[in-house]
Amino acid sequence: MIRRWLRQWKDREIAEKIEAIDDLLKLLAKSTDSSYSGFTVEQLVERVESTREELEGGNRKANMALWPLFVPTGPLQETAIDNDWADEYLIIASKLA
Repeated sequence: MIRRWLRQWKDREIAEKIEAIDDLLKLLAKSTDSSYSGFTVEQLVERVESTREELEGGNRKANMALWPLFVPTGPLQETAIDNDWADEYLIIASKLA
């Protein structure tokens, strides 16, 4: 019973991360490149989509690959600020932490 509960919890955790990544991809789809980011929107999308695929494959820690993109004044934050979705960025970052 405990194993089943743990598996369900892990599955729910992955589903929540995938949902946050989907929200991020929607925001990136409407975004333009930021002069301060260091990454184009296309490069960010590639990284995020790759991480999403790993999560779907069951790698619960795949989201850690995104952490360098979420650092303060990092590529995603700069893109978010320049495209007016800084508040959404903070919510997504907290879900992927």
